[in-house]
Amino acid sequence: MSYDDTARALEAFTDHVRFERLVIELLARHGHDVRPLGGSGDKGRDAVTGLYRAKGGEALAVTISLKAVWAGKITSDISRIIKNGFQPDDVLSVTNRSTSETKRSELQKKAADDHKISLTISDVRWLIPQLHRRENLDLRGEYLHLPPPRPSFFKDVGEYEQVLERRRLISSQFTGRSEEMDELERLLMIEGRSVILEAPGGVGKTRLAYQLAQSGRSDARWFFIDADNRFSIDYVAETEAGYEAAVLIDDAHRRDDLTELLAGLEQREPLPKLVFTVRPGHGQAVETTLARFAFPSAQTLMLQPIGRSALVEALGEKPYEIKHEGMLLRLLSLSEGNTGIALLGAELALAGIDPADLSQCQARRLAPRRSRARRPRQPFGARACRSAWLSLHSRRRGGRSRSCFARRASADDSPRRACRRRSCRRRRAAQIHDQAGHCA
Repeated sequence: MSYDDTARALEAFTDHVRFERLVIELLARHGHDVRPLGGSGDKGRDAVTGLYRAKGGEALAVTISLKAVWAGKITSDISRIIKNGFQPDDVLSVTNRSTSETKRSELQKKAADDHKISLTISDVRWLIPQLHRRENLDLRGEYLHLPPPRPSFFKDVGEYEQVLERRRLISSQFTGRSEEMDELERLLMIEGRSVILEAPGGVGKTRLAYQLAQSGRSDARWFFIDADNRFSIDYVAETEAGYEAAVLIDDAHRRDDLTELLAGLEQREPLPKLVFTVRPGHGQAVETTLARFAFPSAQTLMLQPIGRSALVEALGEKPYEIKHEGMLLRLLSLSEGNTGIALLGAELALAGIDPADLSQCQARRLAPRRSRARRPRQPFGARACRSAWLSLHSRRRGGRSRSCFARRASADDSPRRACRRRSCRRRRAAQIHDQAGHCA
């Protein structure tokens, strides 16, 4: 997000009425019960907060100004408030200008000595972060007419949920992980440790942290860092310092900017709680990197595949609703408890494709990686994978290769209709392949 654009737009603001509305909306969203007064008869008060008192009026008076000479305007407003018979305990003055600490301290001392008023001055440095909070971005667009800011690097629960939904990673019921969720909550929130979730792809590391964040059992506000996003130091402002936060760093072992990311998070007050997801064998490297910073020491939590009953329950619920015992047994045997593999097999089954074909293509991406010395890495391009899909769906009969797609076409189908069916099946297989890549 560009703070400079927001600063320039605020400095160029000239409509006092609209600026008053903007500030009052910000204060209301900040938890103040603000009642606007502005206009020719406001008697120095643009808004008030609190119950009316017979002597002195409301306890908090708000003054709002676009004047370049901000100090003189604040002094004038306080004098008008006192002259009209009001005696607030506190005055909050909001200006779109930059202020200096020396001048603010001088005005605050004068207000306390002369009128026994506690004066708070919020300038452009308060306004900019408020307008960049996620819940206030609509005000930034409405009042400053600025385009939507760049996509968030630190995604909140709602934003990350949309990412997971697009990748179809939360389409199934979450089951079989109650003990692991309790342990993650204990390590993170009670003991205050950093946590490394270590498991093969598809077992459910990211899903576990997401479900804890969504459950409301954690008091901290959660942020999620997707593995494909590159870090820059100015992104740290998105975590909005001042309250407890937890940050999930997905696929931390793949990040070549992990050191820079942790250095940036170390600047936040208070320090965020950290959760890392890694593949087997990479937890120690992440723990070593973390030890260079001021974060709590890490505890590795090894995730095992969920039990057969939990996996059967997930496959039996929407959107899969697989009840056939034979198909369930095939999926259980194929996945060996790996949720990602089982759900991809279920996708194939719903598309009318033999789930066993998954073991030759997608399962290789989800399975734990073996030593390169024993198994050299092979190219896995999109065209090669698509060819593998088609060849895997072929069957040898009478010395000739016949596609299972063609065999399913009825005898009276025209060649054009059979061709369309084959094309549809191929597209569906390619889509499922693309989904599998996100589970790795």
